[in-house]
Amino acid sequence: MSAREKYTIVINAFWVGVDQQSTKALTTDPSETHGHLAQLLRVAKANTIPLIARVNGTCMAGGMGLMCLTGEPITAAQALECNLVNDGSDEDSDVDAKLQWLLDRLLDKSPAAIRRGLYTMKKVEALSFEESMAFTESQIALFTLTDDAKVGQKAFQERRKPVWKGQ
Repeated sequence: MSAREKYTIVINAFWVGVDQQSTKALTTDPSETHGHLAQLLRVAKANTIPLIARVNGTCMAGGMGLMCLTGEPITAAQALECNLVNDGSDEDSDVDAKLQWLLDRLLDKSPAAIRRGLYTMKKVEALSFEESMAFTESQIALFTLTDDAKVGQKAFQERRKPVWKGQ
């Protein structure tokens, strides 16, 4: 699996959990304890790698969180202006170039640091400020014990790019 495939989801239209063409749209299975959208969000929250969606089309309803309240579409430029997305373009080549730029920025970082950082960001959501600072400090201290931390320090001292082990 390529790095691009590992970190990205290419989507033509994104309406989380609902196939608008289906006769079963907006129905649930009462025998299931968790709905499709909730299950998708649980998986995304538990994920240890960044998830990047390259949406080439409509992203509405559960796919955009609070924007689903109005049911009205917004343009990529409007989403960018509202800080709902970090890049927006109507040209496929621009979107692909920006996606590649973002992937390149992620892929030259320590996989262990990315995992530890995502874990920390997710855990501190429910903590008070002081608790989140203490937890973050503990996670930084744990990261310094990893092989990637040692590789990064040595590469910095030798003024070269690190070759991450992911551990």
